[in-house]
Amino acid sequence: MKALNAIQDMKVILLVILTTLFPCVLLLNANGLPGKESRDSIEMQIKLIDGHTSMEGTVMLRFRRLNNASQAWSLWGLLCDDGWSTASADVVCKQLGFGPALQYTVANKFQTDLRGRQILLDDVRCSGSEADLSQCRSRSPGQHNCEVGEAAGVRCSAAGRVVELNSWRRPENTENTLASSTKPSYQLKLVPLKAENGSSDSDNRTTSGIVLVVFNGSSSSLQAPADGLCADSYVTLREASVACRELGLGAARTVWKHPVAPEAAQIAGSARISPALSVAGCRGGEARLSDCAQLIGPGHSNQTVCLEPTFTLAIECTADLPDLVLDHRVLQLSAYVARVPMYYMNCALEENCAARTAFEVRNRSSHWPYALRTLLRFSTIVSNIGTSDYRPYNGSESWTWHTCHMHYHSMPYFAAYEIYQQRNGTHLALASGHKASFCLEDSSCRGGLQPKYQCSRDPWDTGNQGISVGCSDNYLHDLDCQWIDITDLPFGFYRFRVVLNPEFKSAEFNYDNNAVLCGLVFSPYQAQLRHCRIQHAFDV
Repeated sequence: MKALNAIQDMKVILLVILTTLFPCVLLLNANGLPGKESRDSIEMQIKLIDGHTSMEGTVMLRFRRLNNASQAWSLWGLLCDDGWSTASADVVCKQLGFGPALQYTVANKFQTDLRGRQILLDDVRCSGSEADLSQCRSRSPGQHNCEVGEAAGVRCSAAGRVVELNSWRRPENTENTLASSTKPSYQLKLVPLKAENGSSDSDNRTTSGIVLVVFNGSSSSLQAPADGLCADSYVTLREASVACRELGLGAARTVWKHPVAPEAAQIAGSARISPALSVAGCRGGEARLSDCAQLIGPGHSNQTVCLEPTFTLAIECTADLPDLVLDHRVLQLSAYVARVPMYYMNCALEENCAARTAFEVRNRSSHWPYALRTLLRFSTIVSNIGTSDYRPYNGSESWTWHTCHMHYHSMPYFAAYEIYQQRNGTHLALASGHKASFCLEDSSCRGGLQPKYQCSRDPWDTGNQGISVGCSDNYLHDLDCQWIDITDLPFGFYRFRVVLNPEFKSAEFNYDNNAVLCGLVFSPYQAQLRHCRIQHAFDV
């Protein structure tokens, strides 16, 4: 009997030791998806958000159990970065149809708004061979010991797959139920917010407020329930600028979503706004909303027009805005190929300005500083030809000091670079880069104008960043991230482009001149840009 009790005591002691020393192993077996049958009973969907391209971002997921046909999908939630690894990031990239992961990120690297977010998956352990994330070891969905700030992310490689840079192209499956070759079947009015009384221009016209849609033949007026514009996430400054132009008020300075007023008193003129018109896919230069790629209103087969029906669109219009344009001649003349030791790319690696294989070399070899990378270098001269200064859309309190470059970074992305091909109508992104290691300043000004903005080299002083009217911000070819890593790109003929303000987060008067498209000839002897021209970012 004593021997039996001793054995039981030993089992308890062994269990305590294993739980202390190997908690992850027991977690994965006890609380995870412990067998193939259990894993196969869960369907999981994933997506990436808040990245500069569709290939990167914070991992979001949702799930439902297949053994319960009536169960709806869970809300989208976060993946905790506990145990997050390259192998697990590879599985995410594979599931999304991209190439292997360039990098896995932790601690909410992509600065996703975490308010209201929940952790749905924790302690994910993948070998890299799994077809999707649901086949990896983990805690059971919804079980975790993480803070919401521990959000995991990935940066995937293109690997010849179809890649979209966010906001660059029109939405697919577009529809326009209100377009007319003669005149639109609606009229727009701008209703000032009573609490703010809106703002007005020199002619005393209201320039900010809620966009009101009055359909021809309807009784909508400021004294009756009226229709507004949907304020869904896909509505950008481009759509807002078209509304301003249709109202004869210039272009949009800001756009925001305003709560639908349950009480008429909140809106001037006692109007009760109910959003019923959805618009998307505008280039920003159209004369009216009905010229955009998608405009859905009454009569649409889908009765739920707005994704967020509790909000309606509000805008502020102005005639004075900056207008950025890239010098395409300098871009074409300055491009060349350089073979650079990775020792000189140390700061750039922190900004992910290299291809996947560069990080692989760094991870597997202690001699990585001597490895050579092939870079397509070029200069970008960005001028402000508008009527007001260009300023970062983020306030200086959110700027980050970069010790390696010894200046403040005011925005996550200012310009994006891409090498791609068109095959049978399919856009294939083969290499990409971005202007991330930067600050905005007046490098040169024309006509005797004096520079106003300058980057601060003092970590205790953010300085004053921007581009004045008539001035330019010059980033020459020898600076960090003024390149695309083409080490793995085969020789051939490609297309190359640079896009300014790629996320359309900064208000401009004209978006038709934000991109430059060139032909690229890459041979064993040189890389040459040809026939560069200015265009809209939507024009591939």
